[in-house]
Amino acid sequence: MKSIRYTLRVNLLNLRHNYWFVPLLMMVGAMLLASIMLELDRRVSTKTLEALGLFYDGDIDGERLLLATIAGSMITVAGVVFSIVMVALSFTSTQSGPRLLINFMRDRGTQIVLGVFTATFIYSLLVLRTIRVADSENGNLPHLSVTVGILLAVLSFGVLIYFIHHTAEAIQIPNLIARVGSDLHEAVHANFPQSAASQLNSPYPTIEQTIADLSYPLTELIKSPRSGYLRLIDFGMLAEIAISRNYVIWVRHHPGDFVSAGGTLAKIWSEKPIDPTTKTDLEIAFVTDTHRSPDYDMEFLFNELVEVGLRAISPAINDPFTAMSCLDWLGAALCQIAERQLPSPYHYDENGILRLICYAPSFKGLMDDAFNQLRQYGQSSVAVTIRLLETLQMIAERLYRVEDFEVVKRHASMTLHGSTVTPLEATDREDIESAYQAVIDTLEHRKTLVGSTEA
Repeated sequence: MKSIRYTLRVNLLNLRHNYWFVPLLMMVGAMLLASIMLELDRRVSTKTLEALGLFYDGDIDGERLLLATIAGSMITVAGVVFSIVMVALSFTSTQSGPRLLINFMRDRGTQIVLGVFTATFIYSLLVLRTIRVADSENGNLPHLSVTVGILLAVLSFGVLIYFIHHTAEAIQIPNLIARVGSDLHEAVHANFPQSAASQLNSPYPTIEQTIADLSYPLTELIKSPRSGYLRLIDFGMLAEIAISRNYVIWVRHHPGDFVSAGGTLAKIWSEKPIDPTTKTDLEIAFVTDTHRSPDYDMEFLFNELVEVGLRAISPAINDPFTAMSCLDWLGAALCQIAERQLPSPYHYDENGILRLICYAPSFKGLMDDAFNQLRQYGQSSVAVTIRLLETLQMIAERLYRVEDFEVVKRHASMTLHGSTVTPLEATDREDIESAYQAVIDTLEHRKTLVGSTEA
């Protein structure tokens, strides 16, 4: 039973990324549409349709040839669409990295395009099989159904034009980066609540201190039954169990972490021993997979932009402009985070009793995720180094929390120091030092401004 519930949760998560799901739904819709239209043809007389003058009224041979042509064309075009998608996936994997393939697999536009062609193919076949000589002699040909088939063929032609335009735009690196940046913007908006500037400097107590104050003993360790990346943690389910059983649960990992079989997923403090059924429910709340996903893993979106930037500055590609574009989007996301309240790791019930302790992203951790690798591999590129310092200056202009100032200063210092490893022209060295000084000056000015505002 546990295995069935777990498998169901994994399959439901995968539906969004499965390329076949939307086309399958549209094929089922085509079957229903064919049944409805054929039933209408049986109920509406041919004379009525001819009087309206808006429907195809050819003979049996013409209708058969028309539907057979539509069906053959649709399956051919569907094959071409699939081939174009494969080429786009191969290009994206080579230029930008395999992790970005998930963006194409999730693309609803491409899924709908393939679904339209396959649905039109299925519809034409289903209507074609109902055209019989006996019906022709009785004047009961499915004119209405054939007319709908023609409309679907016209729609498919328009969808093909859209698909070519959509694919040509999707594989352009700036559009690809902007799409990941937009997803990152939405993730920041969902994970970091807006707050007044006066509340941004309120730190949370350490988890170790909070655990030491718990009145319950450590009762149970929830172990991972399998190795893999955490795809989903059902915090709602964990909170419900914690409230109903009077637990305090410390979730040791967050979506995107790799856990090994037998590794600790959570620690539970409770007055009573935990029964096997509840333990099973707790284990099911953690869903692992063979790969990471951006659905509940915001750091994965940072990693996608970083990977594109790293590939761009590699000797094989040598495209610093793409790396600078990645820095722009990373900086924009961190500017938002700098102005928002960091999420609390502590979650309480309606009575104010602590129930969950979870991972909470920090500004320092996200800054490291965004800039460490790009700084390390881009230190030989003057343009990338200067853009990184300019991005840090942009972030410095938006800071409020006292501890964040030191984080930005630390990254600026590491960037300046890293540039000394590579021999540079004197003018380039001056430009880098000037950009570094601009970051320091902005930090000092911002500190003064924030301090006067608080006073």
